[in-house]
Amino acid sequence: MKKKLIAALLLVVMLVPLFSFASFAKTEPVSKKVKVVTSLGDSASSGFGLPDYNRHGKQILYGERIKDSYPDLVTRKLGAETLHPFGISGIRTYDLRYLLDSDFEADYILKDVMGYMSEGVITEEHLNELRPLYQKAVKESDVILLDVGFDDIWIPTIACVYDIAEDGRFNKTEPQKTVQQKVREMGAVRTIVDTAVRYLAGFALNPQNWVKDWLQWDITCLKWATDYFINYDAIIKQIYKLNPDVTIVSVGCYNPATNWSILPGDRSLEHALQPYYDILNTQKQKWEALYDNYYYVELRNIPMINNEATIPLLENLTLDDSGFNPHPTLKGHKMIASAILERIGAN
Repeated sequence: MKKKLIAALLLVVMLVPLFSFASFAKTEPVSKKVKVVTSLGDSASSGFGLPDYNRHGKQILYGERIKDSYPDLVTRKLGAETLHPFGISGIRTYDLRYLLDSDFEADYILKDVMGYMSEGVITEEHLNELRPLYQKAVKESDVILLDVGFDDIWIPTIACVYDIAEDGRFNKTEPQKTVQQKVREMGAVRTIVDTAVRYLAGFALNPQNWVKDWLQWDITCLKWATDYFINYDAIIKQIYKLNPDVTIVSVGCYNPATNWSILPGDRSLEHALQPYYDILNTQKQKWEALYDNYYYVELRNIPMINNEATIPLLENLTLDDSGFNPHPTLKGHKMIASAILERIGAN
């Protein structure tokens, strides 16, 4: 009995340093001189909806340093000479992995649908052109702000709807217009109705495609369940392969459905979605125990441009508060920047 007790105590003594390392390894600040910061991620990291973003008149920008976005604020606070503002609205972990790994191949969404959804910005051809720029930026960076994962659930869903709706187009001789072009011409409501009608027609007029279409929905659901976990891990490994010494700051995903309810004040939709974002963030947080130069930043209660319950479709996505816009306000970006700086000991 004494031997078992001694063995158990020895095991505890051996494990304490491991737990201590995981808990306290991040107390050291980012002390080295930071010269280059790179921001990788989706629309929140691109500054979507901020005044400096909106003045460009485009929904999807890349390579633009947006004043008072959290990457801009963090870069200024760190005194860095360069910011690579490489966040792109709508980008998935799959697309970011594609940019960082030249051996990774495009999926059907990137090949066939993302161009229609992104005004031609996120296409296989364009990302091929951007690959050297993104990989060079990672190699020369001291700090990488990584903010991706929000789009991994809803982009594949909408892409599947659009892909099937393409089979229901009545005038196939006219060139296909992007979602944004159609919204500018027809308005959001008519575009949503048009997409719904075309989607139903895609099924009704093409029974020979029913097996393919339902298989595509199966693939879409499988992508929800697996893509983020596989690709996020691959992104981290690829970043450290390109630059082993870089500090990665992983920005957590906040719940965009804050206060969304079915009955007045019940916040049921918010609570229903919260576990999904908790799972995403657990995947981000786990890397802290594996790398000294990896930091996870938890985000809660970030003010959004519009947090009213709206239809989360690209047709309803707006740069202001008139439609679906769960992006941080100026105050929200300042809060995110402050959380990042505090986490890395630079506040």
